[in-house]
Amino acid sequence: MQDTLSNKKGNNNDNNKNYYNNSGNTKSSIKLDIIDRKILFELDKNARIPTTQLAKKLNISRETCKYRISNLLKNSVIDKFSAIINPSNLGYKMYKIHLQLTNIGEEREKFYDYLYTHPNVYWIGICNGSWDLIVTMFANDAQEFYRMINEISYRYRHIIARKVVGTFVDSYFYRKSFFTNEIEKAIKVGGKIIFNQIDEIDRKIIEILSNDARIPITELAILTKTATGKLHHRIKKLEEKEIIVGYRLSLNLAKVDMEAFKALIYFNYIDEKREKSLLEYLHQLPYASYYLRVISPWEGEIEFIVEDYNHFNAIINDIRKKFSDLIKNYESVFISKEAWLPGLYKKI
Repeated sequence: MQDTLSNKKGNNNDNNKNYYNNSGNTKSSIKLDIIDRKILFELDKNARIPTTQLAKKLNISRETCKYRISNLLKNSVIDKFSAIINPSNLGYKMYKIHLQLTNIGEEREKFYDYLYTHPNVYWIGICNGSWDLIVTMFANDAQEFYRMINEISYRYRHIIARKVVGTFVDSYFYRKSFFTNEIEKAIKVGGKIIFNQIDEIDRKIIEILSNDARIPITELAILTKTATGKLHHRIKKLEEKEIIVGYRLSLNLAKVDMEAFKALIYFNYIDEKREKSLLEYLHQLPYASYYLRVISPWEGEIEFIVEDYNHFNAIINDIRKKFSDLIKNYESVFISKEAWLPGLYKKI
């Protein structure tokens, strides 16, 4: 593709140490009341919802709503507001990399920083459990990904103990329903490859909204050097083409006494009807965060936001019981830190 999602050069900067959603933070948690929880849920549904509209929805004043959001940011409950981008609708194929690393702390940090600045990283998670690092990447084709994974493998061969590479099929994003127990429609990323072209202004819009989805349209217009009317039209087109499929918040889980776990699911067989039933079940589960379909040694990945490991264990065991015909086994990982599209989080 001539027009890409991001520039093909990494961008080292002083913010490299702060790129992760800080779910591993050990600072004390924040007590949330029902208004805070509703605000967080609504912002996770649509991070670009105007404050006036959100206040009206919650039956509170605009000033109260604005203060509450400001306080949640100040107390680091909210890490940032992000656009959800679907690389498949820009012609990209997506891949998964699971890595076990040797115990060389300083070299690990260099490796994380390298991946952080890599423009083709869609998601990165630092883990404990079966894997130490999980990365989702996008590429124009298998040959480009082949070159990228070989470069990574060679450059960091001294700390990569084991790797498993797979193909990302699609993923379902579930809203943070545990805040209110309200269920919302899932958002799908991946799927059929569609070659939508974008220009430099579109690319800049994507980069900025990926890092700050609540940026005022007037500020976005200045940064992109585009009139607000034309900017509204461009954003609408990006949404209609499902390049931008939604807007959400990144949450500091430690601040709300929650943790993220991923289960790598081995199926006995792939049955569309039963898998659809699993998807419907996960959709109704407030603690389900993502469901990914992959072509790898395992066939599915389910991510949960839960209170602790015992909570995760109870949920996954219940799922295994309900879908014992479908699920053969699973591996679990604790996700201590994660970031979405870190290569786009750079100065504009």
